[in-house]
Amino acid sequence: MLSHKPWSGEAVFRLLLGIFATWCFGNILAALVFHSKIVANEDTRRMVGIIASVLFLQLGAVIWIAFFLREHHLSWKQGFGVGRPNSALAIILGVLAGMLVLPIAQELIVMSEWVMLHLHMQPVAQTVVQELQKPEVPSTQRAFLAIIAIVGAPIVEEMLFRGLLYTSIKQIGFPRFAFIGTSMLFAAFHMSVVTFVPLMFFAMILILLYESTDNLLAPIAAHSVFNFANFLLLVFQDEASRGLPTPSPIH
Repeated sequence: MLSHKPWSGEAVFRLLLGIFATWCFGNILAALVFHSKIVANEDTRRMVGIIASVLFLQLGAVIWIAFFLREHHLSWKQGFGVGRPNSALAIILGVLAGMLVLPIAQELIVMSEWVMLHLHMQPVAQTVVQELQKPEVPSTQRAFLAIIAIVGAPIVEEMLFRGLLYTSIKQIGFPRFAFIGTSMLFAAFHMSVVTFVPLMFFAMILILLYESTDNLLAPIAAHSVFNFANFLLLVFQDEASRGLPTPSPIH
């Protein structure tokens, strides 16, 4: 059961506005980088723009949340359970959950692709996934995106969606809406129709992990394992799926 969090919904809303403004600034900077043509290669400019946008979101969110906790006189342990005595167990549970959810999510994405094709809709992967699938992407850029996906995204997204949004909505008296609504928002945040259902399912599992451990390290670990497995599937799917149809990876 989650412990009570001493912040208000209004304070969380202001925090999210700050994070959103920082992300928008990052996107403006990314657009300027792309159109400035400092780098001649268009694919490289696009990749640099993507990295700049994601970094402004992730680093900006961490900085904003650090100030938010300080404003409420909270440590990371008090705010998200990080560093509690059950941290080792929380991480183990998260790793196991991430491994168990992955095959179910892959089946859900196959079903989503089948439904979309029968509705005459073309499944489209996320922008980052499309870039990673290009063989000409340098290994340094690929490695940087791997760090963002496997380390940065799980930490930031879990703090935002489970640590702040879910707990805040639940505490003001809407537990069901918090469970379903934040799961849908998490899936929509990744901006891919074909991954909406599997990511919504995954978000619900992450909430259950957080509820059962009261430690955000559990969903962070599950999210990291999930992204790591999908990243490997994406990068090495030609070798791993030789002669077999492989579903599109998800992040």
